[in-house]
Amino acid sequence: ASVFLMLGVAIATMLALSSMTLLTMWNEQVAHQECMDRALTVQAEQACTDAYDQALQERLNPAAG
Repeated sequence: ASVFLMLGVAIATMLALSSMTLLTMWNEQVAHQECMDRALTVQAEQACTDAYDQALQERLNPAAG
């Protein structure tokens, strides 16, 4: 039974960390989705994705940005 308990705790921890990551990047994700909603061309979609990638890089490595 303790193996299942440990497995459950491990899964719960992974889900909690994944949720915290999503919340941390919420503003960037919302901006990306809004940009994609306005994008009418493949080039515009690529510009949204590039801006999103740049925003993530700046969030994850503020010293480099």
